Amino acid sequence: DGISRARKTPETTLGTAVHSAFEELYALVSGGRTPALGEVTACFDKAFDEGWDDSVQIKDKRFIKEDWRRVGQDCVERYYSVHAPFTEDRTVAVEKRVGFALAVQGHDYRIEGFVDRLSLAPDGAFEIHDYKTSKSLPTQDSIDADWQLALYELAIRAEWPDTKDVRLKWHYVRHGKTLTS
Repeated sequence: DGISRARKTPETTLGTAVHSAFEELYALVSGGRTPALGEVTACFDKAFDEGWDDSVQIKDKRFIKEDWRRVGQDCVERYYSVHAPFTEDRTVAVEKRVGFALAVQGHDYRIEGFVDRLSLAPDGAFEIHDYKTSKSLPTQDSIDADWQLALYELAIRAEWPDTKDVRLKWHYVRHGKTLTS
């Protein structure tokens, strides 16, 4: 809807830059080229520098911009080392807008969102990937109750009605852990 965040934080800047790095990574992989880790980290650094400005509100003054940069670089390096050479699946799209119609009490609404990465697994299942840079790792119960990727699954099934299997994957990149539902 074009609604901007009320404030800019180190966390939002970090998350946006990590997403940018992964978007570039999978765009290159989809084009047949696996970038070196340094290239992906450089993409993160560029996005981080472009996103960090005087409006970033740091709550905890013990940490400065370069501390946040190191957190993001660690996220990129950890993800890269776990998933390289990026051949476990085939990327269908990155930052894909998905949605579906929803009728409620005579009114039609459209539910939309952006899938960080949509892939096809070797068994033919769609996989919806979401990258999280949060400091804490949720419980499996929290993941199972999460609505975001479940709504994305409905959108994928609406766009590809013959879809048999869809897997939901949350990549908690600070922890190097992928949770599924």
